[in-house]
Amino acid sequence: SSAQKRMYVLNQLDRRTISYNMPSVLLMEGELDISRLRDSLNQLVNRHESLRTSFMEANGEPVQRIIEKAEVDLHVFEAKEDEADQKIKEFIRPFDLNDAPLIRAALLRIEAKKHLLLLDMHHIIADGVSRGIFVKELALLYKGEQLPEPTLHYKDFAVWQNEAEQKERMKEHEAYWMSVLSGELPELDLPLDYARPPVQSFKGDTIRFRTGSETAKAVEKLLAETGTTLHMVLHAVFHVFLSKISGQRDIVIGSVTAGRTNADVQDMPGMFVNTLALRMEAKEQQTFAELLELAKQTNLSALEHQEYP
Repeated sequence: SSAQKRMYVLNQLDRRTISYNMPSVLLMEGELDISRLRDSLNQLVNRHESLRTSFMEANGEPVQRIIEKAEVDLHVFEAKEDEADQKIKEFIRPFDLNDAPLIRAALLRIEAKKHLLLLDMHHIIADGVSRGIFVKELALLYKGEQLPEPTLHYKDFAVWQNEAEQKERMKEHEAYWMSVLSGELPELDLPLDYARPPVQSFKGDTIRFRTGSETAKAVEKLLAETGTTLHMVLHAVFHVFLSKISGQRDIVIGSVTAGRTNADVQDMPGMFVNTLALRMEAKEQQTFAELLELAKQTNLSALEHQEYP
């Protein structure tokens, strides 16, 4: 698929990167049947073709290679509570895209009835929605439930995406994005502490904070009055923030979309996400209400053309 091709090319630029690993840690409390958990993991991986897919090049183009049967080794380690973070860091390692399955699992035994299940998948075979599907089906299989066989697999989506009819539809989407991104593209001039490195390092941090209840109520009121979503409001607010610190009004902000526009792929693990380049130019003396309306229209238009790779 186009999303997988994007991931493959990025991986070729740096095969030792872990930037596109998708690690998860699940706390499991109570009696745990490790043998059943291991069997459930392997049932799940063999149930979905996308989870036993590797990638190689044929005639200069990346292609999928689906192995008939895969086995995930569930390594079990003893660890104290204060050792868990270090064990998790050691668990996250680069993947070789030629070697399926592109998924790893390990179990940390903290206490007799307290375990941490570590999972890691490469982004080329999964996305955020896939992670939820994986955990849900793993729990059902562990409980002994019989799951219906999938009628479609990710390769069917990839074939559909490359059909002539779809390629014709892409021309309309392409025209939209060529128009939006025409002219000189702005480069955000942030007040940096140090120069940007020649090669993107992906080093950064996350700041988490809670808003007060009054702010939350005010935002909910704004959403109802303007017919907008929280994403649209945050887009407008972020645009104002970036404009204030950069002195620029024409700004492009990247926003990820789930990319699951077809009902048939809602419960299918795979890489569907796409990044939309939301370009918005604020005017002088523009009110926030006017900017929010612009953000609303920008997001709606981008979503109409989200299938363009």
